[in-house]
Amino acid sequence: MKRLPIQKAVDLTFEDWVMIYQNPTRPDQRRRSNFEAADKVYNSFAQSCGMLKIRVEEPHFIELEDERDYTEVKHKLMAYMMSGPKAVFRHPKIVVVVLGQEHNYRLYKELFHEFKIPSQVVRTGNARSFNMSKASNVLRQINSKIEGDLFHLKFPAAMDSMKTMLIGIDVCHAGPSSVVGFAASTNKEMSQYYSQHIVQPKGREIVESQMKEALTKAIEVFASKHNRALPTHFIIFRDGVGDAQRDQVISKELVQFREAFAEVYNKAATQPKITLVVVNKRITQRFFVQDGRGGLENPPSGCIIDRGLVEHSNE
Repeated sequence: MKRLPIQKAVDLTFEDWVMIYQNPTRPDQRRRSNFEAADKVYNSFAQSCGMLKIRVEEPHFIELEDERDYTEVKHKLMAYMMSGPKAVFRHPKIVVVVLGQEHNYRLYKELFHEFKIPSQVVRTGNARSFNMSKASNVLRQINSKIEGDLFHLKFPAAMDSMKTMLIGIDVCHAGPSSVVGFAASTNKEMSQYYSQHIVQPKGREIVESQMKEALTKAIEVFASKHNRALPTHFIIFRDGVGDAQRDQVISKELVQFREAFAEVYNKAATQPKITLVVVNKRITQRFFVQDGRGGLENPPSGCIIDRGLVEHSNE
């Protein structure tokens, strides 16, 4: 799998991406030069990109006097964005940071979040031992972050005529609050996703608000990639709720979906279809199939049981 070319590659062409590293005029114990580490990362990218069928050209290099200086990083990044050809504002495809101190990681991620720029951080310890294997793995991550596709799945022919959005919703109760994760596919191959998180009081599993806003934004992103066409079918996998809460999912969460549809599809000729799948992983049932000799064996991979033990509702 590692040697397979990227299915949809997004090239890193000359100076449309940025590499940031510390290279002070007068290095000392606290401010060391990371030029060699950054140079090794870039050269490894250039050597391994051919195997992945992706083009990597020289980035715009930003050298810092002190990687801890938030103002310096911000000003030099803004200077790059404001110095495009013919004075046109340019937004880098991605920023790669070769970082010396791990505790500075949050500073950079917050800055890139502010500018809405995808980013990839490589620690200098890892950079100095960079090789083609590491470089190809990092390039795959970069390609995914800038709307490339590593793999494509083959879907049933019936789905070709549909504009289907696949949605996954789950909740995590670790930490002082419960956090709901929302991810929705935005392309036909279901390989690109819009994601959002919702913070709730500790222990709450049902999303009583904000689901409508998350879905509306996901539909907007989907439409922007489909010539303003809207999804015709939504498949929702809802995890993180128990059997006793399925009715609450329908009465509180599904209602928010319908409210979003009422606004977004108010001028559409037809309303979209919804398939809601409530996922329950805590099961005790086991399934077997009979082999040719009358014995029992495990079902083949990908086996789907859609009748008998499974509840259906056409509400």
